[in-house]
Amino acid sequence: MKKTGIFIIFLSTIISFFSCKNRIDKAIFNGIDSQILNIVDSIKNINNNYPFITIWFYSENDSNYISLVGSVPISMNKSPINEWSLFKGYKKYNSVYLVFVQNNENGVFDRFVNKDSLNFDNKPFELMQTKESTKIIDPMKVIYLINKDDSLVFFKREYI
Repeated sequence: MKKTGIFIIFLSTIISFFSCKNRIDKAIFNGIDSQILNIVDSIKNINNNYPFITIWFYSENDSNYISLVGSVPISMNKSPINEWSLFKGYKKYNSVYLVFVQNNENGVFDRFVNKDSLNFDNKPFELMQTKESTKIIDPMKVIYLINKDDSLVFFKREYI
């Protein structure tokens, strides 16, 4: 009986360890999943005049993706970005504004970003005079597949 109790304690300790490890791997800092912030940190060429990275959440062929582009998305009717229906908010991270856009309501966005931590005003975009057109900072789009464990897996890079 004593050996069974020790085995149960040992087994529950191992299960707890792996559960905590998964929670640490999926850490959220300032309302944004650390996986996204790690990708942002790897982007080198950010123009100081237009310090924006757009992060798109979308689905295609029953798969969910996130793409990061060094640009500011502007709607065709040139309305302020905070009035754009796909705009979910922005957050300043270090010296860069992360602009979050979602073109589907599949719930993936909420697993990576806490909406309550985002800003919705138009101030940084007006200051950068971004209402006239889309400002492309880096012509490279980096796309990550969101797997079933909510891990971001590099999918491809493409020029835009």
